[in-house]
Amino acid sequence: MTVFEDEGLLTIEIAPTRRWSDWGQDAVLLVLWALIGIRLASHMPPLEQADARLISLCAQATLALLCVLGAIRLIWHFWGIEEIVLEGEMLKRIRRLGIVAWSANYEAALVRDLHVTLKPMQFPFIAGGRLAFDYMGRVRVMGDRLSATEAKEVVRVVRGWLPARNWTPVLGI
Repeated sequence: MTVFEDEGLLTIEIAPTRRWSDWGQDAVLLVLWALIGIRLASHMPPLEQADARLISLCAQATLALLCVLGAIRLIWHFWGIEEIVLEGEMLKRIRRLGIVAWSANYEAALVRDLHVTLKPMQFPFIAGGRLAFDYMGRVRVMGDRLSATEAKEVVRVVRGWLPARNWTPVLGI
């Protein structure tokens, strides 16, 4: 994580992660889905059983989609860059993967209660955090590759940039 502070511009860059604790769960799930798909394909019912074959094909399509999404997530962990930019009245989250980028823009005046929330993890020894905030009645998240310590540091930095009315005593701030 790198923080750049300039006059009127705060940029937090979250670099790709290449630690086992960050992408191990995704790699294990990808391998499991692929193995289940291969095993399912080896037990495909004959063509005469159309109903069973249709169900089997739907299951294979679902597992193939899960494998593709898992592979994209692994690629994101290795090469994706996330930026959190606070410029003037706008908070932006930009995700870049090579030459492809997608972003979300939020009005800074409507961002409420930026805080650290734990990621739902299946491996309890991985201590990860991400940022969550309320925006127009919905909870938004960003910074999914931050550790809990880094996420707390981002909240501390952003707190100095957002107006005091954006914080409530509920979070102890």
